[in-house]
Amino acid sequence: MSAHPQLDLATTRKMVQYILSLGADSRLPLKGVLPLRDHVNSDTAGIYVVSAMYRDKGFQAYDPISTRLITILRSPRQEAEHANQLSHAYIPKGDQPGAFSQVNAKAEAYIRFDRIDLKGVRQLRLRLQYAKPGQILIRLDDPHAKPIATLALQDEGTVDWQERLVTLPSVSGFHQLYICFEGEQDYEILSNRTRKAKDMWWLDWIQFVAN
Repeated sequence: MSAHPQLDLATTRKMVQYILSLGADSRLPLKGVLPLRDHVNSDTAGIYVVSAMYRDKGFQAYDPISTRLITILRSPRQEAEHANQLSHAYIPKGDQPGAFSQVNAKAEAYIRFDRIDLKGVRQLRLRLQYAKPGQILIRLDDPHAKPIATLALQDEGTVDWQERLVTLPSVSGFHQLYICFEGEQDYEILSNRTRKAKDMWWLDWIQFVAN
């Protein structure tokens, strides 16, 4: 007698395939091409984690020695709210506009993304809004380093989302990427006559554009 008579044949087959897959060998050949297609029909970009391990056979009284290298491949589009650090910026919450889906920044703010491989990246696309003229500076490894690129925002600002491109110089290796916001800060005068800094920039996402 079947343990689950309510299950049809197609559902049962999928269950069996899943159980059998748990014991499948997921190792890859040492040489070849690995197509990364699992994200194509997914609702989220996700990440790929590729792990390589070497283990020798040891010798006489010496135990085997092993080492492992792990590479994490991320989507070229990164949500601003997933940045590793925010300075003079925040992610709106609750019932605030753009809650949990953007970063609001003030003058002299920056956001940082860690371990960004810039090899082959020639442009950076940003989806943003801004309140008034200013500039966005792209820096590497230090928020006060000399900028490698600048995006000038010369018009009077926009309440609509815009996509802007920043051309990057040739850079190789992994770096901390800083997106720095500079411009004149506006203030709101509160009822007790104190000043509150207004949000000046709103960033939705960044995208790395290759050759």
